[in-house]
Amino acid sequence: MRAWLGALALLIAACQQEPVGQPTPVAPVPDGPVAWLVSAQASKTELQVGETLDVEITVRHPAGQEFLIATGANLEPFELVERVDAEPSSPVEDHVTLRLAAYRLPGEIAVPPIKVEYRNESGELASLETEPIPITLVTSLTPAVTDIHDIKPPIADIPISREWGWLWWVLGALGVAAIAYLLYRRFTRKRPESMAATPPPPLLPPEVEAETALRRLAEAGWLKKGEVRRFYIELSEIMKRYAGRRYGVPFLERTTPEIQKDLKRTGIPREAQNQLDRILVTADFVKFARVIPPEEESNRMVPESFRFIEETKPRPPVPDPVETVGKTQR
Repeated sequence: MRAWLGALALLIAACQQEPVGQPTPVAPVPDGPVAWLVSAQASKTELQVGETLDVEITVRHPAGQEFLIATGANLEPFELVERVDAEPSSPVEDHVTLRLAAYRLPGEIAVPPIKVEYRNESGELASLETEPIPITLVTSLTPAVTDIHDIKPPIADIPISREWGWLWWVLGALGVAAIAYLLYRRFTRKRPESMAATPPPPLLPPEVEAETALRRLAEAGWLKKGEVRRFYIELSEIMKRYAGRRYGVPFLERTTPEIQKDLKRTGIPREAQNQLDRILVTADFVKFARVIPPEEESNRMVPESFRFIEETKPRPPVPDPVETVGKTQR
């Protein structure tokens, strides 16, 4: 009887075990439309100076949609140490961990809102932001180390023995010799006939430079060769350089959100700003998210760039009609 009970127990335990070697099932796609939602959660609320902090960003999105997370200067006063993208457990939800660190004096700070950019159902650019996360920055050092102290008073004068008085005579003689040598070099050195360096050639106007670069880009035929990412990288650099030179904002080694923020302060027309945003953000999707836009949209990029330059390049001043009539009468 005991043997039968033991065999029955083993049979029940074997039935309850999960089959070995089968992959973990992926969560099914929910029925109905899925709205874009973004949230962030920090691994801790108290942080040592220089210690890392993990912020997990959860992005819920329609199945198959891509998105971008804006970092860089947008994370101040934190610095990005590492980004870890988790394997998606659901086709409508992604988890991204940003490892951050803060290097500043202790106090109350916050993880700023983190922007997530995407394309909505109409194909237009849209974005969401997470809520700020308050963080207390502390240190294990004592107040005696972290406080700012006054400068210590100077050390009392050290008495010098009279036996070392000759040292001052030697130092004085060396100083006089050095001055004499400098005067000799000053008045006997032959000056070169020409000290002026050849000035560099002047830069072309920003609109001329950009239009020339766009023509070269179109002639290179990267889209026809399947080099879509290379096409968008060169297009992005051309448009960033033009916008930077045209409106006097930094553009070298700058991200798209940083340039967008600077351009808003220059008074650029809203329609032109949106037109440039479409070009730069689409290029970012291709460069960083590996998204390949439709062929028709890529073919429109160069004409749209020419249109943006035409609408924003400087216009010649309009002559005053009164002055024009006066010159004609003379």
